[in-house]
Amino acid sequence: MSRSIEEPYVIATLPKPFDAENGKTHTGVAHSLNGSRKRKRHEIVVGVDGESVNIYNVQNQNTTSSYALPPQSFLAAAPCSIHCKRAKPLPSQRRTYWAERSSIKDQKAKIVSYAEDTSKSHGNDDQPRAPIKRERKLGRGDVQSLDVIPSSEGRDSASPLLVSYKSGAVECISGDLSGTRWEHKSEDEMEVEHSLVTDLESVRRGLLRGREDIQALLDPSNTEGANESAPAILCQVVRLPDRRQVRIYTLTNVGSSALQSQRSPIQEAVRLDLPGKFVTAESRFDLNASAGTLHQHSKGRLTVFDLSGTLPKIVFQSGRKGQRPVDSFARLSNASVLTASQDRLAVHDTKYGSILSSLELPQNGTGMQTQSSLRFIAGFTDLGIVTALRGHDLLALHVGHGLEDIRRPRNAGPLLLDVLGKGKYISEKVDSSETNEKRRRKWESWVSKVDHFLEHEDIDGLEKLVAKDLHLHKKGEEEEKLTNGHANGHFPAPLAPWKLLPKHYDPQHIDHKKAVYIVSKIFAWRTATSHLAIGEKHLELVLASRNILAWLALAGYLTAPEIEHALPRTAADFHSQPHVLPGDIACAVGEADASFDLLCNLFSLPAFWELPEVVQAIKVLIDSFEEIEETQPQQLLTNGDIDMVDGDGAEKSEVQFEAEEAAAMREIERANNLMEAGITRSTAFRKCLVRLQQFDQKDVSSSLRAQMSQNEIIFLIQIMRVELANGGWTFTYDGIEDASLGIDPSAQEVFLDNQGIRTIAQLISCAVDAIGLSGWTVGLSGDRFVTDDLLYSLINETSAVMEGMFAAENLETTLKEIERTAASVQQQQQLQSHKRKRDEPEEQPENASESTLMPLGGRIDPPTVSKTVEARKGRALTAKQKSQSLGKYSFERIRI
Repeated sequence: MSRSIEEPYVIATLPKPFDAENGKTHTGVAHSLNGSRKRKRHEIVVGVDGESVNIYNVQNQNTTSSYALPPQSFLAAAPCSIHCKRAKPLPSQRRTYWAERSSIKDQKAKIVSYAEDTSKSHGNDDQPRAPIKRERKLGRGDVQSLDVIPSSEGRDSASPLLVSYKSGAVECISGDLSGTRWEHKSEDEMEVEHSLVTDLESVRRGLLRGREDIQALLDPSNTEGANESAPAILCQVVRLPDRRQVRIYTLTNVGSSALQSQRSPIQEAVRLDLPGKFVTAESRFDLNASAGTLHQHSKGRLTVFDLSGTLPKIVFQSGRKGQRPVDSFARLSNASVLTASQDRLAVHDTKYGSILSSLELPQNGTGMQTQSSLRFIAGFTDLGIVTALRGHDLLALHVGHGLEDIRRPRNAGPLLLDVLGKGKYISEKVDSSETNEKRRRKWESWVSKVDHFLEHEDIDGLEKLVAKDLHLHKKGEEEEKLTNGHANGHFPAPLAPWKLLPKHYDPQHIDHKKAVYIVSKIFAWRTATSHLAIGEKHLELVLASRNILAWLALAGYLTAPEIEHALPRTAADFHSQPHVLPGDIACAVGEADASFDLLCNLFSLPAFWELPEVVQAIKVLIDSFEEIEETQPQQLLTNGDIDMVDGDGAEKSEVQFEAEEAAAMREIERANNLMEAGITRSTAFRKCLVRLQQFDQKDVSSSLRAQMSQNEIIFLIQIMRVELANGGWTFTYDGIEDASLGIDPSAQEVFLDNQGIRTIAQLISCAVDAIGLSGWTVGLSGDRFVTDDLLYSLINETSAVMEGMFAAENLETTLKEIERTAASVQQQQQLQSHKRKRDEPEEQPENASESTLMPLGGRIDPPTVSKTVEARKGRALTAKQKSQSLGKYSFERIRI
């Protein structure tokens, strides 16, 4: 099988890092840029800390360019090199960027750029000029990657540089490092592990092939600026505290015009959660946007994800238990990958899982490998060459298999004929019987622990065992020490609720066998000793664990088919096979916890509950109101006709006092339990009613009619009436004082949900339909007057609600008009006051009138224009006032 993989050969020998302890070698692939088209070149960029940044041509094995680095410098990320074709007569230009730090502990970095002409200018015989060096300081040093964004600007201008940081921040810098165009900061706590800038067309063909809804959002013709070019796409693989995600961003209008743009150039399009077990170790990724695949290498395991569907899925894994660990990988095509282990190379087919070809690496006489393992850099499909690093040597090797399917249509992939007779390679033979024996022992040990906890009704121990399987880590270890009894007079704290994440109840992460066994142990078929008849309900809850039931509900195991499948097919006291009837689960949960706290918690979860279970939960809550506590029989008064013996009277009176004291304590405890359960029961009622409103009204009426009695439905109607009154829907705004309505003015203001009236109206309609025409015609319990009173009350309350809503709408409209009018009047008053202040004459002294009096026989001079207010008015206004002072004339036609 080794005929298609040739022996590696050395392209170049790299210098060693200046700091042998902390120095590293960073590698990348050079690209060519022609306008907005970005393509991969046959060149490798290698940066050695403290030495140099070199560019090697893979095809002719020559050194294209070399740039020296300061001895104490360290590269923060892999360097980036772009070969740009410019419009004539300008020559082609190569621009190389890297992020450099002055020391290993330096918290800030700087961008260094070298620009050099790679050809002569047209019409000029001079030699190319020396490289131009530019630098720019960055605000932080955690640089993850550098990439050039293809821009739609002129071919003569340098395309902008995109700097991605590990913290999630993104900074766009001008190609000549003259300034920062824009910057984006992430608010999430995450670490970016891989970044890639690609074009929209590649993303449409691959990553978003099955997401037409997102493609429509990314289409530039559907945005505000229809004349804008297609946006660039930024893909990131981020690591969160509990999972990894693939995030896709659009980079719109990243050119120089982005400085004047009001909207942010970067917009998030979609987030994709990667399936599988989450590993916190550092991983290496390779994202192929056009094929929609993502390769992840972590802890010797290679995983290939398919991102082209609605949700990501795992299509291939290598390096699992029983296989040799993978040291490095290189993607050859859409359906093949080259892996390297310590002494073996292999080409894997990711579609069928077979090995297309392999090559054993040479070893010395002692059986140990003479050279270190390979670290692949990139594969060049048109040349059939894969580049790699081994120590300080840059290697290349020819690979034949895995590259032929590039010339085929993309959807075809490898044929079945190519993989027949090529099975998976396993490093050593594994004894299946030994493996099965280990699994059996592990399973029996786990089952014995579960049975022990159930036998002793140890809920805490069972929850710790399940939490360990789910990898849930509880905070604080002091509570675990107080497991046997109390310590220092302190009672054990109640079990804290689990903080379940989506990965904890994801079907891909759950051990189905363990979950089914737990369901079979916490539920059981009823026996003859149950207080309910066997024919009514078949299911009962044996162990009421809040956390375990919540986990099972979110995972989808609290359903009638799952529980019936987990329980045995036969049971004692049953003549036929028992079944989980509709509503059995809610009934069993309600009977197991009289405080209804468990029922309230389960129906508050974001899990789906079927309609019969919701109706049965409401029925259980309604029945709790009608339970009558059994009272002690009242002792008869004997009027003293009891034979008394010396010493017996005091003893009997003391016994009677103790009995009355115990009865009083029981009444107090019952009242406390009723008060405590009242709030929980009210909350559970609201949760169930909200869930009931989400189903179809016809189905709700049918379920109410089938599972509830007529009295229970009437009780539900009465509850809806109470909700109407408590919500204030039956009161109108008529100026009645709050004291007359029993409202405390000092009470805290309660904000009601305006959507509550919709829920109440729909449920009252369903309850009325559930009773049916015959039920209303016959009457409630045969009493026609009770039926009439209820109907009249419903009619009056419905009318009051409609009137109140109409009055509220009118009041809202009136208040809005008053507010709008008040704003306009205020503006007019401000304008008038400003005009009045402007037109008021200057203030005169108090004796101004006396000074203006003329002597006897004198004549006043006519007023001049400069001394009057009209002088400050315009000529048009003065002419208008003169015309208005004239009398009105009319013309009439006199006929003779």
